[in-house]
Amino acid sequence: VSLLRISPMHSEDFPPPLRDEAAHVFGCSDFVAESFARDAELWSDLQRHAALLQLRTTGGRSCWPGDSRPELSAPESEWQAWLRRWRRREMVRIAWRDLSGRATLEETLEDLSAFADDAVALATEVATLITTARYGAAQYADGSPMPLVVVGMGKLGGEELNYSSDIDLIFIAADRAGAYLDLGQQLIDALARTTGEGFLYRVDMRLRPWGRSG
Repeated sequence: VSLLRISPMHSEDFPPPLRDEAAHVFGCSDFVAESFARDAELWSDLQRHAALLQLRTTGGRSCWPGDSRPELSAPESEWQAWLRRWRRREMVRIAWRDLSGRATLEETLEDLSAFADDAVALATEVATLITTARYGAAQYADGSPMPLVVVGMGKLGGEELNYSSDIDLIFIAADRAGAYLDLGQQLIDALARTTGEGFLYRVDMRLRPWGRSG
């Protein structure tokens, strides 16, 4: 049996203005401490973008792994891994601001909900590209694109998402074309599948009309 050993990042590794803050945050959250230990570029990226000092900006790009996202044409496995690393970085940023007192409760919920919105939007882009390549694009009779609308319900819709919330979604389309069923399933998989990097969100679709049977 081989063990993965991760060298921890200690509060002493941070510059003096943040050293006491780091000690407090690490003491409160094993998740944050472990995340810094497993992501060698996390601290430098957060520091470069001043991401710990402000609410989420620029669509969350301050927390993007590698400062950029993959091309939409990248393999699905690459997207799955990147999205999950992005989520971990965002959760670290939000938790740090929350635990250090830099953010109010309302700001924390706002940030958690804003990230979920952007994560679902980006996962939808990827899922759409994958299903279009496999099955073709859904279209109106005149050949124009027929979009799938993804609606956040529950805590996500009310911008009250917490750290462990699942997300309640419904999908709205112009008809019941099979392409939408494939796209919806692809999107749920992109969000909920557990990989070596974890998962994005558990997805609950039971708020749709007629619940589970709908």
